[in-house]
Amino acid sequence: MYFIIGVGILLVVLLLLAVPFKIMIKLLINALAGAIVILMVNLVLSNFEIIIPLTKFNSILVGIFGVPAAILMGIYYALQ
Repeated sequence: MYFIIGVGILLVVLLLLAVPFKIMIKLLINALAGAIVILMVNLVLSNFEIIIPLTKFNSILVGIFGVPAAILMGIYYALQ
């Protein structure tokens, strides 16, 4: 009897954690993609002595918003 209750509780917990886990994995993949985009933009902008620092915040920002965020960060750091 206790085994069935334990399995039921385990299933409920796993169902509650499944959605946030998928979101965390997607955010991690996007952050890694953002870091790669920032590195590629840095390769191009290094000719003009403009460097975008590779931080967690910048990579997550580019991972969420994509290439437009990398372009806006390049403009921001160019004007500093």
